[in-house]
Amino acid sequence: MTKKRGNFMPIDGTFELLAGLHDDNQAAMSFLQKPVYNLDEMDRRESMISLVYSGCFCIKSSKHIDPQQPGMVYIDGKATEAPLIEKPTAMFGQLVGIIVRKYLLEYNKEHEVRYAGAYDTDGIEISEFIFKLKTLPRIEPGVKYPEHDAIVLQAAREGAVLLKNNNTLPLSSGSCVNVFGAAAVVFRLGCLGAGKINPRYGIRVKEGIEKYSSLKLNQELYDFYTEERDVFPPGDMVTRAKDLSGTAVVFITRGSSEAHDVPMDKGGYYLTDQERELIRKVTATFGKTVAILNVAHPIETKWIEEYDVDAVLLTGLSGMAGGRALAEILDGTVNPSGKLPNTWAYDYHDYPSAPNFLTKDQIAKKSVGAPIQYATTVYEEGLYVGYRYFDTFQKPAAYLFGHGLSYTTFDTKLKSAAKTDACGTQMDIEVTNTGTRAGKEVVMLYAHFEGGELEQPDKRLVAFAKTKELLPGEAQILCLEVSEKRLKSYSEAEAAWIIEPGRISFLLGGAPNRTTLVWSVDVADKIIVSQVKNRIAPPFPIKELSAKNSNGTYPQGEMTKVYTAEESGGSFLSKIAVPLLVAMVMFLSSILWNV
Repeated sequence: MTKKRGNFMPIDGTFELLAGLHDDNQAAMSFLQKPVYNLDEMDRRESMISLVYSGCFCIKSSKHIDPQQPGMVYIDGKATEAPLIEKPTAMFGQLVGIIVRKYLLEYNKEHEVRYAGAYDTDGIEISEFIFKLKTLPRIEPGVKYPEHDAIVLQAAREGAVLLKNNNTLPLSSGSCVNVFGAAAVVFRLGCLGAGKINPRYGIRVKEGIEKYSSLKLNQELYDFYTEERDVFPPGDMVTRAKDLSGTAVVFITRGSSEAHDVPMDKGGYYLTDQERELIRKVTATFGKTVAILNVAHPIETKWIEEYDVDAVLLTGLSGMAGGRALAEILDGTVNPSGKLPNTWAYDYHDYPSAPNFLTKDQIAKKSVGAPIQYATTVYEEGLYVGYRYFDTFQKPAAYLFGHGLSYTTFDTKLKSAAKTDACGTQMDIEVTNTGTRAGKEVVMLYAHFEGGELEQPDKRLVAFAKTKELLPGEAQILCLEVSEKRLKSYSEAEAAWIIEPGRISFLLGGAPNRTTLVWSVDVADKIIVSQVKNRIAPPFPIKELSAKNSNGTYPQGEMTKVYTAEESGGSFLSKIAVPLLVAMVMFLSSILWNV
């Protein structure tokens, strides 16, 4: 057998495929990017191709590999596991996902990686491939860009949203954190795509607890989950954990990337069977359970009440200081003050747009004869997106837009209000910390429109502001200004942004279902805020959801269609244009990575 040592294409920090979309290099294996690995990066750029490559270093094979004979990966002479072999793509060909995340544990260290024993689809053994893979050195927080790091930390602290808390958080000083779930180890700091960050460092759960809080980490449980399996630990380990603390902290995470919609599957929007079973056993075993949601998007929430989870904290993908902010919130050093920017339903099908998106199973049923190449999505919910739907149609949701709890309490009231123009207004809002802990609060002002002909949600956010950190008993006055531009609505018939005659009521609060009427103005005559032209009209009429006829307009998904390659004019988009767009995003990301 001939060894292929270092037989790969030249690299300049970008994907080699950008130099040739269909390279026929004779090397059995080649690199997509530099053979370096960032321990603080849970999802490398390869995950933009497919999220299954999370935790992998990918190489490219010139041969199609038999998935039944994928070979074995050896790191520093020790067998690890078989690589991930997915179906070859038109753009990238055959990728080999070498799983390294749970095997590379030290910064600034070079490892020898050997891939051997794979066979191609013709039954021929592929030459082994040996290369050096080096982990990047650690850059300590605050060393290179201290001002930037301070902002990163502030964003992580203030962006976390406390969704539920039944006298569970914060944890007592000095208490032990019993972590459960692979996500305690695979704690994501960012997403993929054009919004991807290339972290200079990453503070995750272990470092956050040990270095930045008064809490103690259950190291035995943490080590158990380095295998990245969502399973309940052995009985003796659980017994020792209960002796340390009666509270368990369960972690849930999801990768997120441009070009990948959240699948309506288990492991996507829904919990996996393993995650559900883990939560069931944890809640049945421990007196208190805290769930940490390390996700970039809403996921199902029925399990929170089903298993009686006591507290739920949404960290989101909180950046390089995410683990520190999490630890500080858990021990009460930081009081959570974030509010939801979206609405979390109980179930995916509670969203009115659900019928407009085809699932894989639905596409498969429509695929008769030639395979489906494309699917169009026609949005039918109109302006009733997010809270505007749930609030207007009075549909129950787990957590509405604007929801977010605190470790303290606040009193909010209108101090004064005055008109600034025909219908604009300026309000002074007094916020008082009535609790026992320091904290920040967000005030949100909604508008309710009466008397017009245009479709309007029941409430529309028109202004918001956040206080400074208020000590117990301290108050602050926030000024909210609402101009005509915040109150305008679009009239297709008039091709203009207008304000209709009628009454505009202003409601103060947080989530739209927790508001109080504080002010109103009457508009005598129609106001044309700006005259424009109708642009980019859809090529066919779209029936949109209307509160005036909800039964007759509720989205059915009938206008969402599927097409074969022939019906859509060929396969150019799938083979060249769309993959090229993905490659361009990767190219820009790799440039930023090398800056």
